Amino acid sequence: MPRTLIIATLLVIVLPTLGACASTATNTTSGTKEVSYNIIEQEDISFSTTVRIGVRLTMNADVTQQEIEWIAQDVVSNITKQQDVNAISINMYYSGDDYFGVARVVVDWAPYGDWSRAADVTTGDYQYHQYSYNYY
Repeated sequence: MPRTLIIATLLVIVLPTLGACASTATNTTSGTKEVSYNIIEQEDISFSTTVRIGVRLTMNADVTQQEIEWIAQDVVSNITKQQDVNAISINMYYSGDDYFGVARVVVDWAPYGDWSRAADVTTGDYQYHQYSYNYY
């Protein structure tokens, strides 16, 4: 009986959480193609009063540079609607990649596009924020 209760509890807690991680949205640039991505992990990697969020996500291997930029903007928009931050780092992988290995694309949204300058701004003040894209 305890094993059944544990499994049932895991299903109630874990499955809704996994479902909340999947995101599909329409690319606002083309308006015709759906660009989908799945968030694997979103982690608070803050220090002191500096709020930093790390995101790992998967995407299709055929995404264009424009779609990668759109995905990054969508992720940043969704996070900043929920909370004020200093910086967000997004590690993007193709579906089927080793999700904890080297990412295909790393996007930092931070003051001047520099993750290391996250503490230089007030949390929630985005006037100096820029995107920085690194392709591997």
